Amino acid sequence: MNENILQKQKLEFHPHQIKHDSIIVDGHTGNITFEAMRWLMKHNVQLTLLNWNGNLLASTLPQAANAGKLKIKQYQKYLDNKTRFEIAQKNPLIILDGAHNPAKVKTFLTSLTKIIPDKKFVFLVAFKKGKDIDKMLELL
Repeated sequence: MNENILQKQKLEFHPHQIKHDSIIVDGHTGNITFEAMRWLMKHNVQLTLLNWNGNLLASTLPQAANAGKLKIKQYQKYLDNKTRFEIAQKNPLIILDGAHNPAKVKTFLTSLTKIIPDKKFVFLVAFKKGKDIDKMLELL
């Protein structure tokens, strides 16, 4: 039996005063449960989530007054065409995007044609079961 040793351990959080305004775990990958995220937010610890390529995905801020700032930052990231997809290779051009529904595919294509107009593209796609594949392929 090859079980992960962490699955056997019961991890517990004990409420206590945290003297730091944020926690950074640098150079480590892993998982965090929603319960752990709620505990950190409840105790006013800033939590920043990064996408697989290092782009900011979301950030929770300690004070409720900053919730508006968080929404504005998320919206600004959404509007920034440069962070909607990643150029993985320049020659030949290879672009990675994680669009997973028709609206996101449409947004990706709009951003792509704004940044690289008058160019035809070849798409290699993979979709999860249960997605609106026909509609997404129709858009491509």
